[in-house]
Amino acid sequence: YICRAHIPADVFDISRQEEESLNTYVNTLSSILHEKWRSQPNIDRRNNIQTKVLLKLDKQGNLICSAIVKTFKNTDNSPVLSLINNFFPYKPFPVNTDSKLRSLDIEVTFEQEVS
Repeated sequence: YICRAHIPADVFDISRQEEESLNTYVNTLSSILHEKWRSQPNIDRRNNIQTKVLLKLDKQGNLICSAIVKTFKNTDNSPVLSLINNFFPYKPFPVNTDSKLRSLDIEVTFEQEVS
């Protein structure tokens, strides 16, 4: 299972300190989502899954919206959507982030490869 998250580079102009804080925030979020993904009980373990989801979080860590931006063949995306919808809200943005930053777009890729 692989869950990767990153901040799209062109989203906003921020200081180095803010970037480091947000990267830590996103990496922690990614780690928690990864653990939740691994323990999902309703995944068909016989099928490959590769789904990229765009998450939009507000400053308080609430999920504003989510959208599947890429999927592998005929992947059943319901386990991914269920995980996302049941996971949030998350913790607020780090305190040292720009007060003008009202939301954050995060791309997360969920994968399961059957060998």
